[in-house]
Amino acid sequence: MAKMGRPKIAIDLDQLESMMKLSPSIQETADFFRCSHDVIERFVKEKFQETFASFRDKRAVHTRMSIKRKMIEKALSGDNTMLIWLSKNMLGMSDKVENLNLNHNTYADKSTDELRARLKELEKGDK
Repeated sequence: MAKMGRPKIAIDLDQLESMMKLSPSIQETADFFRCSHDVIERFVKEKFQETFASFRDKRAVHTRMSIKRKMIEKALSGDNTMLIWLSKNMLGMSDKVENLNLNHNTYADKSTDELRARLKELEKGDK
């Protein structure tokens, strides 16, 4: 008697592992292998006993680290845009001033001239 159902889709394990370095979505992976995302999810679950997302994330770690390394190299070599971006994203810094607070005095309601005068006073005190 003839076997019923669709023919099993062949997923090349080496291709799949290699693709994961690019951190594709499950739908991109399914489109690449011309199947549904359910087929990919089941294949990964059967072969590796983990979800597709976990499988992908573990295999993309070297790519993520390479990108971070390159970003830091660019920042440290003088790329100010990258330095600012990393400062905001890795260090949690911001260019938004929430509250100007010097010596526990609030200057938010002071004029620019008053602030300049106060800064000059502070500079004289440092000399």
